[in-house]
Amino acid sequence: MTRIHTVQEVADLLRIEVSAVERLLADGRLRGLQINGQWRVRQEDLSSFLAAKVRSQHLAAMRHALQDSKRWAAILPEFPDLLREIETTDYPDGTFGHFLKRGWESLG
Repeated sequence: MTRIHTVQEVADLLRIEVSAVERLLADGRLRGLQINGQWRVRQEDLSSFLAAKVRSQHLAAMRHALQDSKRWAAILPEFPDLLREIETTDYPDGTFGHFLKRGWESLG
């Protein structure tokens, strides 16, 4: 049988205020159903909500890391041939080569 949580139980599990759970439910970010005017949340809906949050945070962290040319450039010494090419080649703006070269130069 499917586990069904009250708003208070969800709040306790997530360690957030009941009002925050109610907002999540009201705006549709967390799926739930109302029974006699009170919200209930199925375990699978709570699990899906949490999984989506984790994916979203991972994507945000990856997006941030991918946009940081210094992070990319910091590993260039591990690839001496590539580093030489980056240092000696003029790359057009907007290319990955230009991105790496700008990051490498900012480290030096």
